[in-house]
Amino acid sequence: MFSGKFRTRNILIGVGILLLIWIAIVKIAENFVVNNVDERWGNISNENYAEQKKICINFYNEYLKVATEYNKNISENQNIRNALRSNDAVKIFEELSKANFGENTVIEIFDRKLSLIAFEGRMLDVDRQLLLKAFNGTKFSIIKNIGFYTYLMILTPIYDSGNLLSVTGVCITAILIDVRYEIKNRFFPDFGLSNQIKKAIDVNSELITSETGLPAGLKDTNRVVELKGIDGERTGNIILPGFDKQTYIESITSYSSKIISLLVFMLSVVLLSLFHVIASSFESWISAYFKIFFAGILLVLLRILWMYSGFPSELISSEYFSPQYYSSNLGFGLAKSIGDLFITTFFILIYVIYTSRE
Repeated sequence: MFSGKFRTRNILIGVGILLLIWIAIVKIAENFVVNNVDERWGNISNENYAEQKKICINFYNEYLKVATEYNKNISENQNIRNALRSNDAVKIFEELSKANFGENTVIEIFDRKLSLIAFEGRMLDVDRQLLLKAFNGTKFSIIKNIGFYTYLMILTPIYDSGNLLSVTGVCITAILIDVRYEIKNRFFPDFGLSNQIKKAIDVNSELITSETGLPAGLKDTNRVVELKGIDGERTGNIILPGFDKQTYIESITSYSSKIISLLVFMLSVVLLSLFHVIASSFESWISAYFKIFFAGILLVLLRILWMYSGFPSELISSEYFSPQYYSSNLGFGLAKSIGDLFITTFFILIYVIYTSRE
């Protein structure tokens, strides 16, 4: 039994040493990165922009893929092509009603005179020149603002069902990809391209159509991600804020603090387990007063270690660990928030229970 506890003690000591080494490595790595930011800032900034650009384009391409598939299903629908050939609007409406598309999808069908013959959803009010371009055989896409809404549109010619060289109409499929800020937070809090970008890279972005052009007040530090349509032409831009050096340093420090905070908690578990093993191994040799004394010292040191390592406030984003509702200078920060006060009280409770059992 004694040899088993001896082995357990050695394992715990080894794990504790490894955790201390890990904490030291994380801290050294953090200091190295922060101290060399100025020297490597060019590469860091370029890599960050490349990653942000990749994420933005991937999100946009997902919308483009969906809109293109919708358009293909409509423009190549044999029943719609036959109905368009005979100007049978009722039949086209019937076919559109059967289409299983998303709720934010708009479909418009134009005849050979470029008159709207059938539609599904809100009116898009597309310029006649664009309709003429599609009628002449060009398949392309655009991004268009309609009121508070931004749509990605695919325009394609619809070929005659009996003659693939003859165009009988134009098909437009549009999907809602973003909503203007004025109504986004109230009606569409979790929708749109800008919201996806916000969740992915935690920056506020702005979608600009090619028709609108880049804003006059664009800063030199802003990043512009060019969006291209199915024909390779520019359809719009995503404007991203510049990558700030101080923000980068703070993110590195925050990430390092989270890791260290978790490692400190693991170290605390190891130290408490080690204390229990040692105390039980030498129970007949050590008086209860010594165990109570050392237990108190250990708990105080662990609580201070938690406080300075930021555990658990670094890992848990909660108002309970904010001094907004409660703050006290008691114990140099041991009760700086409701959460910290609870943890300190919990440590005291553990100590009281331990002393009563001894």
